[in-house]
Amino acid sequence: MKRLGLFVATLFLLLPVSVTALSMPAKGPILLVYSGSMPGWGAVLSEILESDPRASYHCVQVQDRELLSLLLFLPRTEGLVIASVIDADVKGLESMVKDFMDQGGAVIG
Repeated sequence: MKRLGLFVATLFLLLPVSVTALSMPAKGPILLVYSGSMPGWGAVLSEILESDPRASYHCVQVQDRELLSLLLFLPRTEGLVIASVIDADVKGLESMVKDFMDQGGAVIG
């Protein structure tokens, strides 16, 4: 019974990661757009960024901070746009963003 509970819990934890990973483009640099509790704003900003004909990157919209911590350090992730103006959405992201910048990533927001 414990194994079944562990399996179900693991499935629910990995579901958002697998859905996002499946929607990622096959190649090219990735720009993460973190919108926190403002998904509409993140979607609009992603569309604006991708509409630039000079853009060679693909935007991936992220709303969950745990998912952000996983996707931020993937090899193809080159930038992060923090598109949230609510303090609760960005509080506690400082160390993660600093580590990303220390590894050469770009941050806007």
